[in-house]
Amino acid sequence: NKLYSNAQYGFAVYDAPPPGNQSLLEENDVYDNDVAGVFITAGASATVTTNSIHGNACGVLVTDTGEGQLENNDINNNKTGSGVMVKEEGNPTFVKNQVRDGLGAGITVCDGGRGSFLDNEICGNTGAGVDVFKSGNPQCMSNRVMDGKSDGVSVHDEGRGLFDGNCVSGNSLNG
Repeated sequence: NKLYSNAQYGFAVYDAPPPGNQSLLEENDVYDNDVAGVFITAGASATVTTNSIHGNACGVLVTDTGEGQLENNDINNNKTGSGVMVKEEGNPTFVKNQVRDGLGAGITVCDGGRGSFLDNEICGNTGAGVDVFKSGNPQCMSNRVMDGKSDGVSVHDEGRGLFDGNCVSGNSLNG
């Protein structure tokens, strides 16, 4: 499928699913959407795997207790927002994704967002590779954060998190 040029989202999941049901977005091309390529909110959960998510304002936005498993996606060249943004108690799991070459931060966790980020490659973004602030509290383990045009990892303004086993190198400012 191609999910493109929508006024808001390419793929949006709202509200918690019935027990045993979960949305699946697999092997799609998600691009040029005005707010986000993928949007998970209001307690919803989705499995998002092996997609190309590019050229959106924000690649993936998880908010308002949204969850999900996002794995093996190529999230690249998003325009104004982050490649991935998690906020307002969003708590997804990101595993083995590429988040690259965006005009904002690679991954932003803020406003009480959480999430687990494991074994991702975050590279070449204009903003920080990982930007955590305003009570953001992610777990970032075994990621490669490299060759960005700003800080590799930036934790500020009451942000916190667990960072373990990451490789942070070649960024223009701080590690």
